[in-house]
Amino acid sequence: MRKFVTPILMVAMLFSLTVFGQNRFDRLATIDAMPEDVGGFGNFVAGVDLDDDGLLEIYTVNDDWYDQVGLDLVPRIYKYEDGPEGWDLVWSTRLPLEFQNTWPALAAGDLDNDGKAEIIWTPTNNTGGGLQPNPERIVVFETPGDGSNGMGVDNGDGTWRPNA
Repeated sequence: MRKFVTPILMVAMLFSLTVFGQNRFDRLATIDAMPEDVGGFGNFVAGVDLDDDGLLEIYTVNDDWYDQVGLDLVPRIYKYEDGPEGWDLVWSTRLPLEFQNTWPALAAGDLDNDGKAEIIWTPTNNTGGGLQPNPERIVVFETPGDGSNGMGVDNGDGTWRPNA
């Protein structure tokens, strides 16, 4: 009798798992990478409101996938906010580096406990064959915490320097 019960229970369990696993996933929106980021996005932090303006944000960095000089080799960071028409690009900058590697790390936190949130980014080291012998390894962009979109120190030319 046991010979028959075990296989029947296994088939019943397998069938019940497939029945309950039929929930649909509906994609609500997509965010395309910038044309110069041919490698796409390398990492992201999502579902946060670091600038306290009441809108959800997604922070993402590009990824070096194809080693194309001036394109995906240049480390870039983007901030998107959930607007009425979808995700709007509200802030971005690049690091003063010409080379990066794949899969940079990205996190959110408040490292200095001042109540202002920060994005911590570790662009993956790439010395560019000696052309950038000591690249930045950890950079921190702090939000002013006043609802504005800028992060870090404004260079005045459309780019931003990290706070640390």
